[in-house]
Amino acid sequence: MHQVTIGDKYQVTIPKEIREKLGIKPGQRVLVTASGGGITIQPEPGGGSDDRLTQITHHVSRSPDTWNRTPGT
Repeated sequence: MHQVTIGDKYQVTIPKEIREKLGIKPGQRVLVTASGGGITIQPEPGGGSDDRLTQITHHVSRSPDTWNRTPGT
């Protein structure tokens, strides 16, 4: 498991090890969903990634009801 930081524009950097395993390239589209108290990021079908490793799950410590709030509120 890798820990990443959410930036000012709510962006995260996918760790190099995971990008390489999944073949994720700059500009590639991904699907992002909220599920089970976490966030799932997976390469868009047909996006050129390895189908055996198409799912990255990153659980966040914040609860879903706080995701849409501005930091500090």
